[in-house]
Amino acid sequence: MEFEWNDTKCESNIAKHGIDFVRAITIWRGDVIDPAASRQMPTETRLAALGTIGDDDLVICVVYALRQGFRRIISARRARRNERRYYQDQFGHGQ
Repeated sequence: MEFEWNDTKCESNIAKHGIDFVRAITIWRGDVIDPAASRQMPTETRLAALGTIGDDDLVICVVYALRQGFRRIISARRARRNERRYYQDQFGHGQ
């Protein structure tokens, strides 16, 4: 599946969470829980995936929507403590 995002939203995500969407989409190259959660919005369903990035094996949460065959990235942030534990319980790694 391919990815897309709004470049302005990507820049604001970097400022807020320190994670670039280009880096965030690499979670789908390894062990990933997808979807880890979903939420119905007025116009679409938003899904959350958990995976790791970087050499430090950082667990992050990527929120996205499926749009016309693309995963449209909405946000990416460090996973919360309970999300990290859930991921670690499934795969035995990640911090």
